Amino acid sequence: MITKLYLIRHAEADGNLYRRIHGHYDSPVTDLGLRQITALGERFTGLKIDAVYASDLVRTQSTAKALSIPRNLDVTIRPDLREVAMGRWEDATWASIERAEPSQLAYFSQDPARWDIDGTNETFSDLTNRMANAVSDIAAAHPGQTVGIVTHGNAIRALLARLHGLPSVRFSEIPHCDNTAVTLIEAGGDHGLTVRWMNDASHLGEDLSTFSRQHWWRNACGSDKGNLDFLSLDLDDPESYGRYLTYRQDAWGEVHGSLAGFTDEYVTQAAYHAAAHPHALVEAVTSDGTSVGLLELDITRGEAAEEGHISFFYLKPEHRGHGFGPQLIGHATSVYRPLGRTKLTLHVAEANKKAIGFYERFGFVKIGETEGVRGPLWVMEKDITVRVR
Repeated sequence: MITKLYLIRHAEADGNLYRRIHGHYDSPVTDLGLRQITALGERFTGLKIDAVYASDLVRTQSTAKALSIPRNLDVTIRPDLREVAMGRWEDATWASIERAEPSQLAYFSQDPARWDIDGTNETFSDLTNRMANAVSDIAAAHPGQTVGIVTHGNAIRALLARLHGLPSVRFSEIPHCDNTAVTLIEAGGDHGLTVRWMNDASHLGEDLSTFSRQHWWRNACGSDKGNLDFLSLDLDDPESYGRYLTYRQDAWGEVHGSLAGFTDEYVTQAAYHAAAHPHALVEAVTSDGTSVGLLELDITRGEAAEEGHISFFYLKPEHRGHGFGPQLIGHATSVYRPLGRTKLTLHVAEANKKAIGFYERFGFVKIGETEGVRGPLWVMEKDITVRVR
């Protein structure tokens, strides 16, 4: 009897959008991810599925609903279907690793048996063995049936490398798969696990594809100038002080049409914010060191209400529309989640329609208004809780 196993990568999650390293780090699916889940469910309409499995991370559990809910099936949770454990790289930006540890990043992408970050990461052999054992065990439990298995991108690639008989040095020959891409493996007969086809994301049009918005996956070493790192800004340094002041003045002038009403009080506040947390005042830079903007967080504000306040969010005009903005949101999320904050808040001028549109596109909603120096401000909020959606 032949058992059909559909291996499915989870829908787009925070790490994919924010370009951060999420192995065992738990993060929810994005709004785009929810639409991908809908498309995945439509793809499987009319196909008999006897059982659904997922890793214990919320991004896979959310994705598994596409198969389980229409069939009134429970999702069986297996921690051994998790992504590779990324050790001390967990929740770092890909750009920071490319800048600080390029050789280890190259090993991770092209020869993972040599990847070793001080022994904190899961080894390639442990990952491949874990995935092969998990999938074989699931197949044995469902002889002759059809099973959906929702897991993770690198975990799927490691299993495929094993099944194709590829050594670690040829790992990059296994292509990356888009979010919710599907691979069919059959079990039974004399050949164990057999790959019938892999990495099919035909249910996603360009408007739903994560990969259509990114370029890193086209590069064997996984590097991408579109990935950002965040460097603490030292206002005692004259050059850093000058860039901060320039960014603040540019943002003010763009919204209000002149510098009338601008005050250097913003610099005093920024110094206070920087002293409260080492990552509260950061410059956003690409992997080659190009500065694209600034993010300032007011750590002490909203703590009782579990809010994480963004005091200043700025991208240079020439760097807008290139996928950098969500990564600034990702940095704020990465700072505030460990502090127990469940939502991000910010104020934006009612007249700044472009900024309002951007924030709404990435999950912020208006919850009120307040009066600013030069007119009304919208108070906007974004949920950052880690939960199954």
